[in-house]
Amino acid sequence: MRRVFHSTWPVSPLECPLQRDSPQPREEPERPPAPRSPARLLAWKDCRATSPGTRRLTAPILREFDEAAWTRTPEMCTACLIEDVKRHMLSRRSLFSGAAATAAMGAAAGVLSARPALAQATGRVVDLTHSYDSDFPTFDGKPGILYEVDKSFDPDGYHLFKLTIFEHTGTHIDAPLHFAEGGASVDLLPVENLIAPLCVVDIKDKAAEEPNAVVEPADIEAWISAHGAIPAGACVAMNSGWSARMGDPSWRNLPDGSLAFPGFSKAATDLLAETGAASIGVDTLSLDPGNSSDFAVHSSWLPAGRFGIEGLANLDVLPAAGATIFIGAPKHRGGTGGPARIVAMF
Repeated sequence: MRRVFHSTWPVSPLECPLQRDSPQPREEPERPPAPRSPARLLAWKDCRATSPGTRRLTAPILREFDEAAWTRTPEMCTACLIEDVKRHMLSRRSLFSGAAATAAMGAAAGVLSARPALAQATGRVVDLTHSYDSDFPTFDGKPGILYEVDKSFDPDGYHLFKLTIFEHTGTHIDAPLHFAEGGASVDLLPVENLIAPLCVVDIKDKAAEEPNAVVEPADIEAWISAHGAIPAGACVAMNSGWSARMGDPSWRNLPDGSLAFPGFSKAATDLLAETGAASIGVDTLSLDPGNSSDFAVHSSWLPAGRFGIEGLANLDVLPAAGATIFIGAPKHRGGTGGPARIVAMF
């Protein structure tokens, strides 16, 4: 229970060390009777200055008093009250600061125990997302997003588009439901897998020679030999150098129009599944290479409850190991995937 009252605290100058040498204040009204039971007390003090030995205090003061403490100070002047409140608030602040620090350390410990290889970030953030519009390359060649003006500054006073969006366009997520009937939709992706250690596997050299190059088990094993085990829950991303081709038709297809771009091999993703990786990513149009006819990676990786990210950008900026990826997956109910904002920190 809280008691709220307004009061001025009178005291004899001889009873107060802070006012002993100050002129005696004029007669004040009697203070209100002490509360009879321990309670939280919210008091709004409005003590009007009547001498150099008193001070004005107009502020909410939240204190916890017990009956014994109250009765030990039957004659407390305004100046004493202020000093006592200061000491009390400082002690509370120290308590709360300590508690907050303890809670923060506990939360950090929980995250680190769940994701032991999350980056010890230096503060650099990299956007792994392409800006996209109706000209962004898509698998079937149709525009992935269409804009229709719904409101204009003149005459409506504000601007608003109506968008028609195909889920798998731009930098986007492939949810299990994309290739597994009854699989998890994009809104049901476990949130703990949307922040993950990022492992970048570089295949730029062989992709420069073969546009349909794939990440193979040997590439995964080489990464492990160089950087250690792939952490549980990690996102493993292929860096084929394809991002540099964005804006050129070769990002999607050969001059004859046939799809051609690097991807993962099924053997490589089977190996990644054994490591406990939660997601894979590519800097190309598809998890499978462009010349795939059976979508073997889509058909095995996604139905196992994992997800993929297609169309990543700026992987060249990141280290092979030590970055953390933040996956801003869309959350439209029942979706098979969708455009996402992806960033990394290292």
